[in-house]
Amino acid sequence: MSIEDWSLLRSVLAVSRHRGLAGAAKTLGVNQATISRQLAKAEASVGLRFFDRLSTGMQPTRAGLAAIEAAEKIEASILTLDTSLAGFDTGASGMVRLSIPLSIMEHGLADDIAAFRDAYPEIHLEISSDDGLVSLGERSADVAIRAQDKPASGLWGRKLATMEYQFYGSARLCEEWSDALAGRDPGASMPMIQSAGTPPSALDEFKKAFPEARTVVACARLDEYTPLLRRGVGFGLSPCFIASAYPELRMVERARTTRTKALWALLHADLMDTPRFRLLVDFLAQRYAERAPLFATPRHDQPMDASGGDI
Repeated sequence: MSIEDWSLLRSVLAVSRHRGLAGAAKTLGVNQATISRQLAKAEASVGLRFFDRLSTGMQPTRAGLAAIEAAEKIEASILTLDTSLAGFDTGASGMVRLSIPLSIMEHGLADDIAAFRDAYPEIHLEISSDDGLVSLGERSADVAIRAQDKPASGLWGRKLATMEYQFYGSARLCEEWSDALAGRDPGASMPMIQSAGTPPSALDEFKKAFPEARTVVACARLDEYTPLLRRGVGFGLSPCFIASAYPELRMVERARTTRTKALWALLHADLMDTPRFRLLVDFLAQRYAERAPLFATPRHDQPMDASGGDI
């Protein structure tokens, strides 16, 4: 007996990558019962067990490892073919899967997408909001917007903006800690919040100005971070274009930083000449270039003292 159905091997591969049925089902867009049936059918077709069900997850057997290796080779071949065929597309129509960070959708990008749809109504967008890694090589997205120093090998992209960062706190929090902000209380225990994307070196920069500062809240998700910053839970590092959208936030002048990060629109290098992908990347690059000053440190933004005036 043999496995002749790629969908069965794809399920085996997904189970191995996620060490269980739940993650595999989410990745493939089906329910756990379907994955369980697919796995049972694959094992029955060869009369061998592919996984041991352990309390720590599903562990591949020797037969399972052989099946997984074969599945990876088939997957790579299919992806290569898929990318090659997409590269032959010469029309400005069809589907584009766009992956964007959670933190920027509501800060101008939604308007960009609306304008793009008006300009190119035959190009349909499928959008996923995610700050995590996305594999353009595996075609989990066609175009990805990401903040990083430079594109990885095999990717092509255009830099949308250079994002400058500063430390911010709410007006109420700045009032509460006005003496420390003015340098009159060097031993103040300034509260800080940080997200999963806040580098340790950034926290060290804040502590150069406020040595006794301490983290009071840590967030796993970036979409949890800005609301906490706005509510005055603590001081934190933020892209200036996001913080500037909220009038209740004040920049911490004593902790001014030169930290920057590039924002890119990326796609697989083999797809850079495919019209619908290239049109989206070029369109976004033009739109971002028109509002480049928004990503720089505001020159007028000053922290407030306890009386409500500028320091």
